[in-house]
Amino acid sequence: VGLSPRVSYPTLGFIFVSASLPGTLLGALVVARAAGGYTHRRPTCLLVARCAVATLLCALLLPLASFGLCDAQGRTDMPVFIAGAYGALFLGAAPTASFVGLAVSVVPDTATHASSVQFFAQTLVKLLVPTLGDLAIQHLGLLGGFEAVVVGASLALVASALAALRHISNNSTEPRAGGTSTLVQQEGQVVGERGPLLRAKPPPFESHAV
Repeated sequence: VGLSPRVSYPTLGFIFVSASLPGTLLGALVVARAAGGYTHRRPTCLLVARCAVATLLCALLLPLASFGLCDAQGRTDMPVFIAGAYGALFLGAAPTASFVGLAVSVVPDTATHASSVQFFAQTLVKLLVPTLGDLAIQHLGLLGGFEAVVVGASLALVASALAALRHISNNSTEPRAGGTSTLVQQEGQVVGERGPLLRAKPPPFESHAV
């Protein structure tokens, strides 16, 4: 990539260690403050979709730095490559808290099972991506394989986020972040989003003298 191993290994190691953890923490803070918490599913999905698109844009900087901005000797434009790699890992980790929150809250009264399924799927993907990465590196080389995996994973993240956002938008009646639930009185009952909340008291009996 245009750097000696003595320089490139610590540089890339620093990116991998320092990008994901701050991204996860900042993503959790943003979903709590800006989206109103993961129980507000549409704003949370919208935040995930924005992070996914930003991750893809950063990932596309990697092949651009290697092929579009390389010098006459074919060496990668390292500032652009480092910015793309750091941005992709940072923004890709940002929706982690949102994923977990959505998984345990999207179906009422199934938090335990949903959490188990979510962590199983997450662990399975963590095992699958290195395997696919190894195949890509064998066919495309170390640099090309790394870039192909990052771009492919970013595309999958965008597709999943947009599909979830579309589903939530079409099927959810929840209020937006910061809003309040609307209570409607129907047939002596106060009805909320999840059904009857309480039964309204009947009017007091009044006796009239004849």
